[in-house]
Amino acid sequence: MRAGESFVEGGWLTRVADWLSARAALVLLLLMVQLGVLVALFQMSGALGGPAAATKTRGGRAGCGMFEVVFSPAADLRGLRQWALNFDAQVVAGPNSRGAFELSAPQMGTDDLREALGPLADDVRPNPLCPPEAPAP
Repeated sequence: MRAGESFVEGGWLTRVADWLSARAALVLLLLMVQLGVLVALFQMSGALGGPAAATKTRGGRAGCGMFEVVFSPAADLRGLRQWALNFDAQVVAGPNSRGAFELSAPQMGTDDLREALGPLADDVRPNPLCPPEAPAP
């Protein structure tokens, strides 16, 4: 800073402020472009309400249990684990608001599942929230 220059009138701070204000439109434009790119990336990844990526589970099945099962109070974890391994079944979620667990058991219908579970289950029914799988071509 030269002798006699003040910060307010014609000083270096004024020159910096003038330089910044002349480029403010460019800076704002660059910020808007960056924001647009970020929003596009989020939408492509499904993070902003786009379709969620399908989750894969054991055996490649989707994360929706085709059946709702209310297990009997006498059912124990060891018996359920062995049953699930024998029938390639999986407890997908639960218990839900109806007190049932969502169960995925490929190649089985409701009656087959009820018979296979036997005394392990008090109630077996189709899951009303899971659409039926389309038959394989």
